[in-house]
Amino acid sequence: MAEVCINIPDELKIEIEESELDWPTLIKEFVTLKLFERQFSKSVALQRAVFESLIAKSKLSEKDAKELADKINIGMAEEFKSKFSKP
Repeated sequence: MAEVCINIPDELKIEIEESELDWPTLIKEFVTLKLFERQFSKSVALQRAVFESLIAKSKLSEKDAKELADKINIGMAEEFKSKFSKP
């Protein structure tokens, strides 16, 4: 198994040691999650598979789903407008 060394502030090291958490495992899980997120954001097929598995058990009607999608789109549009509009 490969080994990775990271530098952290002394204060953080003390907090980690006092927490009694299994921090090597937590760090491995974090890195694994971030790599998955990166792969997920690049893979339309993976996004579709996750989406299909989520909707397979959904009780939303098509009408409900469209209404929810419209609300999300409106909210995102407003967020982008406020973020990127010129004052």
